[in-house]
Amino acid sequence: MADAPPAHKAPPKALVPKVKQVAAPPAAVPVPASGGSGFVAVLASKKSRMDALKAFADLQQKYAEVLASKTPDVQEANLGDKGVWYRAVVGPPGSREAASGVCSQLKSAGHSGCWVAAY
Repeated sequence: MADAPPAHKAPPKALVPKVKQVAAPPAAVPVPASGGSGFVAVLASKKSRMDALKAFADLQQKYAEVLASKTPDVQEANLGDKGVWYRAVVGPPGSREAASGVCSQLKSAGHSGCWVAAY
């Protein structure tokens, strides 16, 4: 005897094409201050992303001995009533000690506007 077909047949699943997602360059991705993936040395804080990147490039040229091999990044910081600022940071995020070391080197070289922030 042949088996009877099921009384209820599920509808076929729709085929969804797989789309490869391409990540944007780090400088184009806003990251909240509480991202929790490590610490960065903040070199400058500007009102636009482009100004922050320019500040990093200027500082990288001025303090080449410290920043020549460092990766530029921009971290968005919402400061409430002060608005949104864009921080030029040394990436990628790492330990607090590593970020503090970068700031110490910059301060010794003459750049006093460096601080460590969670990323």
